[in-house]
This record gives sequence, structure tokens and C-alpha cells, in this order.
Amino acid sequence: MAEEKSGKKQVMVAIDESDCSKHALRWTLSYLKDSLADSDIILFTAQPQLDLSSVYASSYGAARKYSPSSVSRLFNLLSMMNVSDTHARAVHKLSALFCFFAAIELINSMQQNYKNAALNRIEEGTKICAESGVTPKKVMEFGNPKEAICDAVEKLGVDLLIVGSHGKGALERTFLGSVSNYCVNKAKCPVLVVRTKA
Repeated sequence: MAEEKSGKKQVMVAIDESDCSKHALRWTLSYLKDSLADSDIILFTAQPQLDLSSVYASSYGAARKYSPSSVSRLFNLLSMMNVSDTHARAVHKLSALFCFFAAIELINSMQQNYKNAALNRIEEGTKICAESGVTPKKVMEFGNPKEAICDAVEKLGVDLLIVGSHGKGALERTFLGSVSNYCVNKAKCPVLVVRTKA
């Protein structure tokens, strides 16, 4: 369901960390400035979902610290100190708990880094707009960028979507996919793809 429109045309420029998305924004502000004078410019960026496979793999670093051999050495040390098996097992459980909390801390840190990167993209896009005397609306969503862009188009009632193109070849697009190609085929509005000069 589209949000209530202000009466102005809604033009959304999708930005990421690439130079081609910044080029698309600059091109839009330069070449379409007169056409978009009565339009709201929406800067959109997607914060990708957190890839937890790296968290899982990195948790082995903390787990190695508390591996069976190191836990065995710990048990030996505790037995020399006349610590009971019950207490030694408690220490082992605490070390496993530490690994769990270390992974949670890593996840929180990664989420904050993703959020900061998205906020930096929006801020950089806002500065580019300010150079042309434009004050954009700013939207940040979570998820797969190509799907988030198309969802935002529908949700915000966008009249024109502008995306940059990385200039991938046909083979690369086939295997890796293309955000611009996906948007051209799935967005519920016209899509303008701005290519960088070769």
C-alpha cells in the first residue's frame, strides 16, 4: 500500500557505496533538474541482511580458546588446586557461555557497522544533493538491496526510480545478478538506469 502522496511526483534514487550510484545521483541532479523541479527526491539505501556465516566461523576463534585441550589443561590446573569436579564443570559451562556472549557481541558490532555504513551513504548523497540546492527525503530499509528497492517503490508510491549500473557483462550478470536489471523487471514504476561512461 502506497503512502499518502504530497501531490508532487516521487523520484527515488537508489544509492549504495559504489561510484556508479553517486554518478547516477549527480547525473539526475544535473540533467533532470528542470524536469524534477516539482518533484520530491527520495534518497534510498538498503542495509543488507547480516551474513551470520562469518559470525559462526569467527566464533571458532573464541571456541579455540576454550577447546577441549585447553579445557583439559584447565581441569588439570583446577584439580591441582583441589577444586572439585562440580566446580570444574561449572568453569567449563562458563567458558561455553563466554563463547555465546562473544558471538552476540560480534553480531551487535557487525549490525552497528552495517547501520553506520548505510547512514554514511545517505549523508554522502545528501551532500551531493545540497550542492545542487536540493533537500531530499531520506529512506533506509533493511534487506536484500534489489528487493528492498522494489518494495520501497511500491510502499512510497514512487513515480520514477533511478539506479546506477555497475556495467557488468552478460556472463557476470547471469551468475551474480544485477540490481538494476532486477529493478527494471520488478519495480512497479518506470526505471531509469544511468550508466557510467566506459
